[in-house]
Amino acid sequence: MRFGVKSWLTYLRGIVVVCAIGLLLTQQLSAQISSRGGLKKDSTNLSERVDTLNTEMPDSVEVFELNYEEKYKSIRFTKSQHHFNYQNVDTLFDLAHQFDPINKSNYRYNNIGIIGSPVYDLFPNYTNRLNFDDGFNQFKPYQINADSIKIFKVNAPFTKFSWRFGTKEQQFFKVIHANRIKEILQFGVSINRISGEGFYANQRVRNSGFSAYTTYNTKNKKYKLLTTLATNAFVQEQNGGISEAYIGQIFDKDLNGVPITQPHRRNTVGINLQNTFGRSNSLNIAVNQYLNFGKYFNETTADSSLIKRFVPQVRLKHKIAFIKADNVFEGGFANYTFYPSELRYQQGVYLDSISTSKWYNQLAFIQTGETGTNSKATKLPFKSVLSLNYERITVKRLFADSLKINNTWLAFNLNSNLENSSFSYNIEAQYGFGINNYQASKYFVKASANYQLSKKSGTLTASYIANNYNAAFLFQNYDSNFYTWQNNFDATNINTANLNYQNTKYNLNLSASRINFKNLPYFLYDALAPAQINLADGNLYRLQIHKTFTFGWWKMKQQLTYQTVNNADLSLPNWVYNGSFYYSDSWFKKALSFNTGFDVRYTSNFYLPFYNPVIGQFYNQTNFEYALYPAIDFFINCKIQTAIIFFKVEYINQNWFQRGFYTAVNYPAPDYTFRGGVSWRFFD
Repeated sequence: MRFGVKSWLTYLRGIVVVCAIGLLLTQQLSAQISSRGGLKKDSTNLSERVDTLNTEMPDSVEVFELNYEEKYKSIRFTKSQHHFNYQNVDTLFDLAHQFDPINKSNYRYNNIGIIGSPVYDLFPNYTNRLNFDDGFNQFKPYQINADSIKIFKVNAPFTKFSWRFGTKEQQFFKVIHANRIKEILQFGVSINRISGEGFYANQRVRNSGFSAYTTYNTKNKKYKLLTTLATNAFVQEQNGGISEAYIGQIFDKDLNGVPITQPHRRNTVGINLQNTFGRSNSLNIAVNQYLNFGKYFNETTADSSLIKRFVPQVRLKHKIAFIKADNVFEGGFANYTFYPSELRYQQGVYLDSISTSKWYNQLAFIQTGETGTNSKATKLPFKSVLSLNYERITVKRLFADSLKINNTWLAFNLNSNLENSSFSYNIEAQYGFGINNYQASKYFVKASANYQLSKKSGTLTASYIANNYNAAFLFQNYDSNFYTWQNNFDATNINTANLNYQNTKYNLNLSASRINFKNLPYFLYDALAPAQINLADGNLYRLQIHKTFTFGWWKMKQQLTYQTVNNADLSLPNWVYNGSFYYSDSWFKKALSFNTGFDVRYTSNFYLPFYNPVIGQFYNQTNFEYALYPAIDFFINCKIQTAIIFFKVEYINQNWFQRGFYTAVNYPAPDYTFRGGVSWRFFD
């Protein structure tokens, strides 16, 4: 879309309306909170039982910048399902415009042209734990699963609403709500949706996610029940990329001295596929039960109230889960690179699917790292988890027979638990065993040590990972209407050494890593054999620097990565840079906080991958090295009480170098585009 004067005026009017509504509603919210007054403690409740593992940490940033009541302080969440280490809700708003999960992951992912579409990793680590992996991970940053759900612990209702909008009908909508029923039952839901029409024909995206949880604690704190539900639905209209006379023509300004007339509307550019869709759906249901063993003791608080505390020293956990994932490709007839010359099962039917369902059982012994006497709770030097894990997997293909697969492994985790210690460590180990199990005799071992040099000198962390595993199922066994292969690859072996230095005083983070890989499977593009799978041996070296500079009201956040790999078939960018340059201040007696500035992204030239929509995989190639250019975004973020409003213009520097660039072979990056949005937290 090319913005004219009328278009800009329309968007500016929208911004003014959104800001005006935000100011009005936040003023009303502020008045309501101020009128509530204080909340008196119930001094008659002398037998309140509190799990001391859920210790509250002081807020680094206040939830309200008002005189809020105590019940609003205790809004915390955790992802841990072993130790329940709750942390406070982050109320910072710096760079709130970077709402895309790809951006929030330090820009480590690239996609095929529109938010919500399949992505690939610019900084792969190649490690893999021993759970079964079907190999369909093209939507990984957007997926919700049982282990990524934020479990909130609240004393009052908490709701967060987010809505982002942009050019080409792009929408990003998310709602989080957490609440409780009395003291023993907490629950929460999350809904998110991503949609967009895309800049080129047949590029629509529809992604939806839903999650819910409940936690139930008995009054004596000896039994806990946690249930989780997560669903994902990804619908990607596939256009197979754009058609060109030669690579890059769509962005060239002239050819052999003759100016090239570029279509005013991108959706008139020729594409490779029509009436073609890819669908990925998943369902994850889990029930976790915990039986706690520990001690009670009485504690007198500062206001002389008597609190009866329970210290769980040991937990027994049982988890049972059902996970289902469906991947469907429905294509229209075309002379397309990734279609084989002969379909295997049913000629003329460009339809295929693979469905993986899994029953998962876990029995875990958890040593919480807590103990206690009759008068107080104390910490042990370490906390640990030992678990036995079993998966029963069924793989259904549209035409071929179903497969039954077993996978069993032991897992152990040990963490240091001493307070105010300059040294800490973590040890994690997994080992697969059993006859005819998918990961039999395979292992994962990770050891890391962290040493606090001094408050001024920073922290030094060293880690090492030794990983031996069978590759994702997609590489080993595939039988469809398009492709078939039956591989018996030797186990992939990954050894990773990492050294990290962090200094919070100077906002500096340095890391260096070496990844040695052997028998690493990957797809390599070959026009004569579009499903070719190779194995790679080699080393990947990576250096990363994260640094924030502050000069009064001005901030500069810098992320620079250099990496090199000594295998010619694995193409990764040598340099990746992301920087934010912005002005940050508060006005009107700190009632309005804002920052405004520019984001800069740059990836050095490299052999971009092909994307095969038939199986949703990215293919390495060594034929075309693409020229890549910096992309600059302009943004403004505003915070008024608990509301955050932003707008931005992405790729504002289009036409400075060329008319655009690619993110994958035949998949151009979006043109410059406008985005805006609002995020709002409600604490009642």
